[in-house]
Amino acid sequence: MAFTSTNYIPTIWSPLVQGALYANTCLSQIANTNWEGEIKNYGDTVKIRLIPHLTIRDYDPDVDLTAEDPTKSLVELLIDKGKYYNFNAEYVEVKQSDIPFIKKFADGAGIDMKVAIEKAIFADIYTDADSDNAGATAGAINGNINLGTAAAPVSITAANVVEKVTDLSLVLDEQDIPMIDRWGLLPAWVHRLLTQSDAFEANTSGNSKSALLMGKIGEFSNLNLYNSNTLHTADTAASGDGTAQQFDIIAGHKSALTFASQLLISSEKIKAEKRFKDYYRGLHVYGYEVVRPVGLVHAVWKKG
Repeated sequence: MAFTSTNYIPTIWSPLVQGALYANTCLSQIANTNWEGEIKNYGDTVKIRLIPHLTIRDYDPDVDLTAEDPTKSLVELLIDKGKYYNFNAEYVEVKQSDIPFIKKFADGAGIDMKVAIEKAIFADIYTDADSDNAGATAGAINGNINLGTAAAPVSITAANVVEKVTDLSLVLDEQDIPMIDRWGLLPAWVHRLLTQSDAFEANTSGNSKSALLMGKIGEFSNLNLYNSNTLHTADTAASGDGTAQQFDIIAGHKSALTFASQLLISSEKIKAEKRFKDYYRGLHVYGYEVVRPVGLVHAVWKKG
């Protein structure tokens, strides 16, 4: 059989390869990696000890002090997930190519892997938000903040987008979550509505250009907002045309979510047994856990 894999054997090819347009990933901006250095292998478990809340009491010099036994709780971070890539390349193609395409393929796969991991995490963690931080009666103090539900998502329009984004921060306020390191993820269409509002323009006009890195929109209502195409969605329209698509919006504090990952094999090369080719593959193992549910907010929105 004649050798037919000629995509990377040059005739009149430009020496430049058009770079792929990868989705912005923001996992590193919204999650802490405090325990990442403690993992070694797929299947490792890291036990995270949580600091308990102690009771603050009134002092009376004539009354004996009351001692309490703090609740000693922990969360297990299990490194039980993994994603990989695996591709092959013919010896002739590698030899005759004028570009280092093996490295370019591996680098691209590494970026795509980050996107795949982010989508998997966002499709799962929203269910771990504290019960006071989700639903139609959210709010640990007032219980009157409508964040929407799967059965009755909140319709977002130009008229209410500022109020609804502010609600995400208000829910965190009622849980006494620190202002620093708060974040919120918004789909592109919400970002567009928000940036058209006068309130958003007034509050973000002082942001530097560097704020646009990693998909960051800017700071608004004490939230570092990021534009994300990796949020979990559900399409309830029978036609599947997206007209009834709803989005599981998440916001929170960086202490709420912990993430740990390790690239066990960055790019392993294996010779094929019956062909003149090599296999190149990489393995990335990871784990994540919502360690502070009160610091995570879940809203269900749809286009109004």
